[in-house]
Amino acid sequence: ILFFIEEDSFRNIEQIEPIIRIYFKEIMKCKDYNQIKKYLGEDDLLGVKIINSSTKKFTISGMSSLDTFNYLFVFK
Repeated sequence: ILFFIEEDSFRNIEQIEPIIRIYFKEIMKCKDYNQIKKYLGEDDLLGVKIINSSTKKFTISGMSSLDTFNYLFVFK
């Protein structure tokens, strides 16, 4: 499971990763920013993707605050 997070706080990956590991099921069920904020604080969840060995590429796109984003992930 890939969680694509925009770090807006001063936490680093070593501080964010355990939260995702423990609460990933709850975070995946969140429907809006306020629900996600309970787990991630000021950091933004831009997308979640379940990938497997047959996943070759995928995109994550949307809008967070007033910023639009469109990311293409390619596995080689």
